Amino acid sequence: MPRAEVERAHVAEPGEAPGRVVACDECGYGCPHLGGGVEDLAINRLLLEGAEEPFGHAVGFRLMRKGMAERHTPVGELAGEVAGDVLRPVISAHRDAACGIDLDPAEAFRFAKKYFEDIPSHALPPPADVSEPPQTEERRGEVEEKFGTLPALAIGYTVPPRSSKDWYAMTILDRVLHGGRAGRIYRQLVFEKQIALETDGSLDVFDANGPTQMVTRIFYRPELTSDATVTAYDAVIREVQEREISEDELAPVKVKFRADYYSMLEGGMGSYMPRFGLMHYLACFTLFDGDPDRINTVLDGFMAVTPAEVQAAAKKYLVPTNRAVLARRPVNHGESR
Repeated sequence: MPRAEVERAHVAEPGEAPGRVVACDECGYGCPHLGGGVEDLAINRLLLEGAEEPFGHAVGFRLMRKGMAERHTPVGELAGEVAGDVLRPVISAHRDAACGIDLDPAEAFRFAKKYFEDIPSHALPPPADVSEPPQTEERRGEVEEKFGTLPALAIGYTVPPRSSKDWYAMTILDRVLHGGRAGRIYRQLVFEKQIALETDGSLDVFDANGPTQMVTRIFYRPELTSDATVTAYDAVIREVQEREISEDELAPVKVKFRADYYSMLEGGMGSYMPRFGLMHYLACFTLFDGDPDRINTVLDGFMAVTPAEVQAAAKKYLVPTNRAVLARRPVNHGESR
């Protein structure tokens, strides 16, 4: 079986192509280098907006990580294992696979036996420890932008563990805040107050099993300061903490979430991989939860979320001591504001 090429590197060099798998020179674990590393999470898009120079994972969300978790995410660990010598032992221990193409089951098993039956079975390697200590204070950082001209912020909150009761409520809260142009953050900061030119945000729901964040990206007007922008953002957060959202607002959020879920199941990765979403989610539920049938039932927990639970999640998790704020400062626009 061909192996992915593993290079020893830690921080991206200017012009380095994204998508390479690199091994961290601090601890030897493999990290997929997606224009700066998965550790940079969704704020990778913030920092590369208008830029041509990837930045390494030693920058970004280092300020959100401590110890082992400072350098790695569950996705990074998995990619590192697959890139090294561990793929065949993983297959031999689990003998699980997701097949997302139109193929007769008997034919699929024939191919599986042909290519994998000769692999000797042995114990699965111990999983990487990606746990994090509780965060106790707000963390702030700044990155200089050498090419782009627009200042921006990334604000990330650590979210509750997968499948916990708060996880369902936090996911719906994420959609209340980041539901496109109907989301509260875009509506207030862009439409109403005209503080930002663009906002977006997200929370990895089904694709992650370990510490992760809900991240908001705000591209604000150059004449404003980062502190003023954070203050306006905090006002939006206070609203969901102090007042329950109405059922009239919650109902369409749930409808959109359900529609997006089914759209993902039916969606493909181009014409060459139809229904990739179905295959991907089956793999996630099998790997993370040990239950592929959860693909048929997982929506129940989200649909049962109440306005009171959304408010409680906002009060518990959307607090300064549970977040990191990263500012992007264009060097062509003078001193940091």
